[in-house]
Amino acid sequence: MKYKILFCSKQYRETPNALKKYLDEKYYVIENCYKEELKEEIKSAHVAVPLMSRLNRELINSAKQLKLIHQFGVGLEGVDIKSATEQKIFVANIPADNTGNAYSVSELTLYFILALLKDIKKSEECFNNKIIGYPVGDTLLEKHFLIMGYGNVGKAICNILKPFNVKITVAKRNITSSEKENNRINFINLDEIKEKIKQFDFLISALSLNNETKDFINEDIIYNMKRDSYLINVARGGVVKYNALLNALKSGIIKGAAADVFWEEPFNPNDEILKYNFLV
Repeated sequence: MKYKILFCSKQYRETPNALKKYLDEKYYVIENCYKEELKEEIKSAHVAVPLMSRLNRELINSAKQLKLIHQFGVGLEGVDIKSATEQKIFVANIPADNTGNAYSVSELTLYFILALLKDIKKSEECFNNKIIGYPVGDTLLEKHFLIMGYGNVGKAICNILKPFNVKITVAKRNITSSEKENNRINFINLDEIKEKIKQFDFLISALSLNNETKDFINEDIIYNMKRDSYLINVARGGVVKYNALLNALKSGIIKGAAADVFWEEPFNPNDEILKYNFLV
């Protein structure tokens, strides 16, 4: 008997090949499928890797051979864990810490920061039009960063920023006594963001997505940011309210934004928000 490991999407096409290197093909068959095929393919799977697909109650209940749902990464918000538990199916993920994931996200965040400061979209436009000396760009020096969330990714972002001459503030739910005494990082409660948002040059979201954080970064926060500030989301698309960010970019309330997570994925490459200073 061979165990079937099903990657539930054709996205991330190299991931099945990466796994094949470590498993004996005598015992395992590794497949992937289009989302449209998932309802049928999951019925014979022993292990399901969701990727960007949602595994709801209907799909889980139909997967009579399924023993494990294992995400290729951290996010499990698309998995109905309650239904999986009822069917005695184990659910697991790959934590960001000690796997390289958190550090990789922090590197991407640093790239976004520099690309926004140097106005990379406008620079490319000017280069293509043979315009020299514009835009002038800006520097990291003495910029003030607000990191929302202090899990593995939030901590990695703080660590990668520390060597630069910048100010770092972290917003989180519960602040420990040792965090209050931290001389390098200032900690505030998430509830304080609205009243203090004008202090920051960058707002970086590293929040997990749940009922409390859905659309947490909304008009009340974005519309009160500094006019020359930036927003970066490397958490989950749903943490930022789409219309609030779109209107802020359209009207110049903030200078720019960047994200590697979106409100639906794959994201529409013709979406209106991409007309503005929004890096992906």
